[in-house]
Amino acid sequence: MKNIENRLLLVLSGTLLALLLIFGISFISPYNNSKRNIFTTALVNKKYNINKININIKSTGDLTLYNYVDFWGGEYFDGNNYFYFPVDNVKVNEFINKSQEIISLEKILDAKSNEQLSKYSVDNNIAKVSFYSDENCVSSVNFGALNQTMDKVFLWTDKNMTVYAMDSSIIYYLDSGMKFWTDQNIIPQAISKNLDYSSIQNFTYEFTGKERSNAKPEAVEKFPSLRFSEILTSFENAEKCLEIKLSDGNGTSYKYNFYPAITENGDCYIFDLEISPSMLYSEQQKEFIKKMNYCGSLSQWTYNTITKLLQ
Repeated sequence: MKNIENRLLLVLSGTLLALLLIFGISFISPYNNSKRNIFTTALVNKKYNINKININIKSTGDLTLYNYVDFWGGEYFDGNNYFYFPVDNVKVNEFINKSQEIISLEKILDAKSNEQLSKYSVDNNIAKVSFYSDENCVSSVNFGALNQTMDKVFLWTDKNMTVYAMDSSIIYYLDSGMKFWTDQNIIPQAISKNLDYSSIQNFTYEFTGKERSNAKPEAVEKFPSLRFSEILTSFENAEKCLEIKLSDGNGTSYKYNFYPAITENGDCYIFDLEISPSMLYSEQQKEFIKKMNYCGSLSQWTYNTITKLLQ
């Protein structure tokens, strides 16, 4: 009888010990989490007016996004030359809004050397993003590698070597190339002040070797909605096959030259664009527009669509 009682006592003691361990762990885990050094901040303080912010992104390229109030203009440096192009306003404003959101940062470590920092970058490929307001740098952040679960990105500033981690969704905007930021509308929407067909005047076209003609109403209506495939910095010289000229009611004129081309993606067409801005633009805006020196590639289908609309 005593053996049975002793066994029962041992079982009860073991059960009680297990419950105590579970009970203890349930309190220990939150306590340990609370020890994580987490705080809230924003990459850019909201006190800085979005209309006065310029952005520089350095990674595989060197890209600067300039705010001209009505539109954003892009400047890309490839190591030898500067290229100027129209920017997707919506995408830049999304990036700034995200950068001004209150976020959670977790302190990872106080690095003591660049060697320690290199463990948090990908082959030393770091994206550095700097925000400027009234030509003063108000925030500059280096973004490195993702964590193992890909939901956090490591970052630090030039002021110290403290490494932090934040939500990785920000990396969508850390592209220092032109293609990601370009307004791919064949008529740049923000720069043209959202020009639509109802505002287009004097739409004419000329195929090489033929007389200049007025575009049909259908072409005037459909042309502003067309988009090009990819922004280019140069292309091999080719004979121009089509020229289009149009203007808006405010006096801004647009001239397009189209050229046949062959790329790694197959046959396509290239266009360049020259805009002569009206007096409604500020001097800074006009200066940038006149500097734009990009080209765009069009698929064979898009070019055929244009020619069918014109003829």
